[in-house]
Order: sequence, then structure tokens, then C-alpha cells
Amino acid sequence: MNITPFTVYLVMQADSLIFLMGFIAIFFGVFCAVLWINNFVENGEDEEDFSTFIRRTKLKLLTGVVLFAAVGAALTPSTKTLAAALVIPAIAKSDAIQKDFPEIYNLAVGKLKEQLQPSK
Repeated sequence: MNITPFTVYLVMQADSLIFLMGFIAIFFGVFCAVLWINNFVENGEDEEDFSTFIRRTKLKLLTGVVLFAAVGAALTPSTKTLAAALVIPAIAKSDAIQKDFPEIYNLAVGKLKEQLQPSK
């Protein structure tokens, strides 16, 4: 996978998306709770006319939006997680790591073994 500037931009926007979903969940959650309480205080449980039906339908829809935003905020990976998921495989599959790294590693291990051997 090629990492493009647009990919980096999208990854860096993950925290903003989490913040936006959290804000929607909290703001509309409070608003929704107030409307539910107001609905039950004004109308009670027994009264059921068309306007009450429409109001409750809107409240149920708003409650669904709040739940969706809260779950979305909780399940959206952070910028660090997305960067790790995209960058680490790209680095591991690069030609430099696949071809040059084993040679450099073997040279480093050889030098380390030479230094650890007791001098005569």
C-alpha cells in the first residue's frame, strides 16, 4: 500500500471525527433527555394523539442519532492506531527493510560478537 499525503491527512483527522461524534452524542443526548422528560410531563403515558405520536417518533429518531454517535465515537480508532495500522505494514514491506536490513543486522551481530569475545 502506498502512503499518500491524502492518506496521511485522513489518518490525522480521526481524532477530530471522534471529538465531533462525542460532541454530538453529549449535546444531543442532553437535549434528547430534556425532551423525553418534557414529553412525559406534558402528555403522560396514556394520552396518544397524532402530535404525540409524531413527537415521540422524532424523539426516537434523535435517540438513535445519539446512540449512533456515541457508539461511533467509542469504536472509531484514534490517530495513533490508524497510523500504526497503515505505517507499520508499509515499512515492513519496503524494499529497504526486506533487502538491506538482514545484511545490516548480520553485520551488527558479527561486530557485537567480536566485541564480546575476550581479548587475548
